[in-house]
Amino acid sequence: MKPYTPKTTQDILNQIEAHQAYFEGRAEATEYFPERAVMKLSLGVTLHFYKGHTLKVREQMPKIVKAYYDLYGKHITGGFIIKTDEKIPENVKFSPAVLERSLNPKIWNDISEIIALCWSTELLEDCLGYELSVYLQNPVFDEELSTLHASILYTHINEIDKFKNFIELICSLIPLHSGYAGFWLQLPNQDIAYEYHQTNAAHRFYGCELDNHTIGSDLPYPISEAAIAIAEQALADGLNPLQFANGIKGINWLTILGQPFVERMGGIDELQNKTTPYGLSIKTIGENTIIQAGELPDLCDAEDLPMNPYYVAVNHILEPIRKDSIGSLHTGDMFGRPVMGDAASDQWLHRFDQYPMPDMTPHQPPEPENPKVVAPPSRYTGYSVAEGQVCQETGYYECPRQQGRTILLMQGQPLKGEKHNEMGAIIWYKLTKE
Repeated sequence: MKPYTPKTTQDILNQIEAHQAYFEGRAEATEYFPERAVMKLSLGVTLHFYKGHTLKVREQMPKIVKAYYDLYGKHITGGFIIKTDEKIPENVKFSPAVLERSLNPKIWNDISEIIALCWSTELLEDCLGYELSVYLQNPVFDEELSTLHASILYTHINEIDKFKNFIELICSLIPLHSGYAGFWLQLPNQDIAYEYHQTNAAHRFYGCELDNHTIGSDLPYPISEAAIAIAEQALADGLNPLQFANGIKGINWLTILGQPFVERMGGIDELQNKTTPYGLSIKTIGENTIIQAGELPDLCDAEDLPMNPYYVAVNHILEPIRKDSIGSLHTGDMFGRPVMGDAASDQWLHRFDQYPMPDMTPHQPPEPENPKVVAPPSRYTGYSVAEGQVCQETGYYECPRQQGRTILLMQGQPLKGEKHNEMGAIIWYKLTKE
């Protein structure tokens, strides 16, 4: 099998263009609506966290929302922010009023309410590939996870560091349960109707994340034996096992772990020891740790082997805290088309398990694009003497202006030849021993 070669940005864009049919789903024209794009390949992140009802978490939300707006707000065409008993508006255009309400601390600081924000497109509009959505629990559900999701169109891979910095900003503000970031198959607001568009791409391109916002709750899904043992030990230690027993959904280009999961992996030093041999980078920000699988996110085409070894390594290393089952990733389809039920979703969840752990070889940093040119050692020592002067160092000397003639000069010996010729001044350069 050919060795794995990390892809450049242009390689990835070429790959996307070659397989564009997988990444842009279109709805058929009907009596009421024209044909339109209802799925776009994006770059996305989903983050889960506890205590979404607390003021400590909620007061950070206006900062996060504004950071996304400053970067990508010009692409948003529809949106709303509502509290528990407020009705979701229909066909809401994104407006200054929606932005002002979304940035208002008083809205977010009402800790008794469930808060839901969704910026994307108007209902029944084309999918543009951009979304910011937040779902915060209230005190009644304080043991369940709140969720934040953000997506941008894949063309921003040329400036992936901006999106990564946005993710790191969130990590610096909120203690997380877990999260994941990479390629995304983005749907418009009315996503349930179009989930079937994701299926073919998800089964071939393992780097394309599938998601719904129901997986954050602490439902009793089975997880690995190692994770069960961790939960049992937490209970024996008098800790709340809910923060450990749920497990993480899986891995992607960025896999974000809250502090409890880092501790259950043996601590940050042990996690560093396990990941460093595979060229994985680890960064701790606030109470969260980000594991990065390679310089750029990868589509992970299952038909273009070898599979990305960075993704495979993260998948195996974090096996003790990964869920074994996740329920259905697709909640239904109003048109009766097949969706990903429990079995298909679990198969997708374990998509990287089929590949063996890559060989444990030291990570070699890439060669610089413009390596520094080092001059070869000089033939001369640096001492020279001109005709008409007295030699101060014994040795062999060469004169380039006498066709490279070499002579032996002794210390104290005067030079009495012509001082110039047609090429210039006659100067003798002492040679090195070599």
